[in-house]
Amino acid sequence: MYPDPESFRPERWLSKAYPTFREPLTIYPNLKNYHQFGYGRRACQGVEIVDQELFLVMAGMAWAFDIRKMRDVYGNEVEVPLNKYTSLLIAKPEKFEFDMVVRGEDRRKIIEEGWKEDVVNSDEM
Repeated sequence: MYPDPESFRPERWLSKAYPTFREPLTIYPNLKNYHQFGYGRRACQGVEIVDQELFLVMAGMAWAFDIRKMRDVYGNEVEVPLNKYTSLLIAKPEKFEFDMVVRGEDRRKIIEEGWKEDVVNSDEM
């Protein structure tokens, strides 16, 4: 079902050559029918909200930042540990270092203004 599952391959969702491809692309890929959210009557009621929020957060991060692998003191990329997960009931990747840089001064200003506005609004609550 997932050829080369350990590699970052967005085309697996966009190219008809992959068995994971589904149409229409205005709907797929999405989080429905993944076991983490259950099935049938026991399916998570919030899966659509999570799907939309995940899309918006990831789009915002891609707009705002260049996200790359961390580099060591010699300039070599530090590999991300792909097989290190927590032992919790809902396993998630263990923490790892990465490099995140704002994509320009204009975006930095927008991010900082939004942060200040959010802090002011949270203080009023």
